[in-house]
Amino acid sequence: MIEKIYIPTLGRVDEQITYNNLPDKYKDRVIMVVQEHERPLYKYNVEYMVVPDDIGYSKTIDLLLRDGCKRKINFLEIDDQMFLKRRYLNYKELGLPSKIDFTEQDYDDCFKTMNLWLNEGYINCGLRSCYIPPMGTDYIENSKICAVKFWNGKILSEIINDVEICIEKETEDLTLILQYLLRGYKNRQSNLFLMHKKTHKPGGCSSAGRTPETTFNAHRRIIKRFPRYMKQRFDKKTGMSKLTVKWSQAYKDSQKGKLFV
Repeated sequence: MIEKIYIPTLGRVDEQITYNNLPDKYKDRVIMVVQEHERPLYKYNVEYMVVPDDIGYSKTIDLLLRDGCKRKINFLEIDDQMFLKRRYLNYKELGLPSKIDFTEQDYDDCFKTMNLWLNEGYINCGLRSCYIPPMGTDYIENSKICAVKFWNGKILSEIINDVEICIEKETEDLTLILQYLLRGYKNRQSNLFLMHKKTHKPGGCSSAGRTPETTFNAHRRIIKRFPRYMKQRFDKKTGMSKLTVKWSQAYKDSQKGKLFV
C-alpha cells in the first residue's frame, strides 16, 4: 500500500493541482510539506510537515525522505503541479489517444502497480513523461525518475545516512539516483502511467531561488563530481542547461563491485 503522499509546496496555497486532482479516498493520505511562514495559510484537511523557512528544495526533500524512512512505509513524493495520464500499449488498435487523463480507476491501478514493484525490491519507481514518444514495453529500468517518485522507505532507510541528498540545492533527484544505482539498488519507470507537469507557474522552485544561471552552475559542479556518468547539453528551444546521464552504466558498474561515491 502507498501509505502516504508527500506534496512539497511553496507559494501555491490556492494552486494545489496535484491535491485537487486526487480522488477523495486518497486525500486522507496526503502530507503537505510547507515552510513555517506559510503554514497558517493552508486550510486543507490533511497532515502537515513543517520545515524551516528558506531551506531550499534539496534540504526539504532530505527531510521528507527521512520522514518516510522513519515510518518504514511505501510512499509517494510528488510535485504540487502534476497531471497524471494513462497510455495503453495497443492504444491505436483500441482507437484511443496516445494518452488519456487519469480516472479514479487509473489512480487505483497506478498505486497498485507501484506498490507491487516496490515490494519486489525496487527502491524507487516513477512515471514516464507524457511528452516522450511511446515505447513498446510496460516499463524500463534504471532511468531518471522525477516529479512523481514512489519510494520503498524500508529499503531507502538502509542507505539514507550514507548518501548525500543536498550535494546541490537543485539537483537532488539526479545525484540521489546515481548514488543508489552505484550501490546496486534498481529503479523502474512505467511507460503506461504518465506525468505532465504544469510549468512556469509562480511559486515552487522559482520562489526558492532557482534560475537558469543557478541551474547551469549546479550542473557544472555535479559533472565534476560524477564525470564518468554525466554530460552537459543545452535545450535547443530554451537554451537551458540539461544533463545526459548514463543511468544503466552506473548500475552495471555497481555489479562489478561496490562503488560508493
